Amino acid sequence: MIFLSHLSQKDKRRIGFCTMVLAVANALFSVVNAVANKQSHALTVVFGVRATICSLATAVIAYWERLQDRPPVRDPERARTSHGSLELIPRRIIAAESPIPSPQDKDGSVSVFSTGVESRGGLRNRQSPRHIPYDPSARSSGLSGSNVKRHRPGKIVPVPTAPLSIMIEVAGIIPVAGLGDVPELALEIVKMAEDAHSNRNAFQRLAKQSPALACLVVDICKQEHRPNATISLFLESHITKVTLMLKEVVDFTRIAASRDTSDRFIFSEVDREVIKDYLKRLEVHRQQFQSYIEREHNETQFPESLLRSYATVAASSRPSEKVLAPKHDTNLHRRLESSTDSVVDPPAGDWPYEATATAADVVHRNRLNKFAQAAGASVEYMDSFTGLHNAPTWTSSVFLNGLHHGTGHARTLTEARAQAALVALAFLSQQSESFTMRYTEKRRNSGVRPLPAVRPKGML
Repeated sequence: MIFLSHLSQKDKRRIGFCTMVLAVANALFSVVNAVANKQSHALTVVFGVRATICSLATAVIAYWERLQDRPPVRDPERARTSHGSLELIPRRIIAAESPIPSPQDKDGSVSVFSTGVESRGGLRNRQSPRHIPYDPSARSSGLSGSNVKRHRPGKIVPVPTAPLSIMIEVAGIIPVAGLGDVPELALEIVKMAEDAHSNRNAFQRLAKQSPALACLVVDICKQEHRPNATISLFLESHITKVTLMLKEVVDFTRIAASRDTSDRFIFSEVDREVIKDYLKRLEVHRQQFQSYIEREHNETQFPESLLRSYATVAASSRPSEKVLAPKHDTNLHRRLESSTDSVVDPPAGDWPYEATATAADVVHRNRLNKFAQAAGASVEYMDSFTGLHNAPTWTSSVFLNGLHHGTGHARTLTEARAQAALVALAFLSQQSESFTMRYTEKRRNSGVRPLPAVRPKGML
């Protein structure tokens, strides 16, 4: 046995074949010898049985040696499951493929399950090793269980936990009047965006052209209902657009999270095409939203509905203040002169977006001042790190950076909440500010008195 263990498989097969031939020849020689010597029939049977037993024992020993040195047969369909476990592999293969760490490769990775049978020609039937990035801190960082996703290439990718129910709950919020404090849900969503370590780039690409993520805090702040408050038409129309975009976000996250049972955001290489398609749809929403703002905006003509919105703001706040209408609209000008104690009824249907945007400028400015006082800051401080009024933009990265800067200097949780709402409102009012500045300049150049800085009744 010791001698056979040092031979190759081909030599062992040759020795086994020769042994079986010699055993059969020995049996035949014993029978022939007994017949030639005219021995008894019983003695012939004894010699024949002895030779047969010796030949069979020698053949079994040789065949057992061949079985020990034969490489294991691998079935690619049953070798591994889809998630990389070894449940269906026979026990003898598992014993041969014990995960003994081998030396590191040149690229710093560790080869796992690199087993095989060594022969004179090198490694035979060797399985291609799976490369796992060598990370000495992976054991101490707690990357195990649900926080680690094992992809096809075998790389360990930490997945930040982000419950899908958060986005579904936010999308189901109905915008109501009143603006309360920023709840924990808004801060959790912002923290989720900041703490997405490995998926930071994917998350920024997802939210780059989406005003929904920028206005998410504002949408959540409107959970507190106040019956006596009147919601701005600009804010109401804006949140309608935001709700549509939030539904797009929920649809996308549901597709991404359906690949995992624990409802997490998983952005892998498989999701690249889905992200591209999602960004295209968001770009269409953004273009439609921008064109809706600038639609029906003429240099010389002032829509009647726009003047009605001015009259509504002026009459509801300061009855003595009268908004002068263009001379070509005599009926509306006469009605404004006569109605000083009541609010002018708005026209039926949806108002033009530029009308609501202009009327909401004063509302947003008052709200910004309110939150600035609560946070111990000012509107100038807000403009210093957001730059929204000087250079309006629709990228959510500006919002996230400004919110991170604002909450980073907060001393208490209440101050952090107030600053978060402050930045969110500033981002929401950027289009209103930009349009109001342009429209007021045109009214000033045309000789018409601009809209006075008033505050409607019931607003903050």
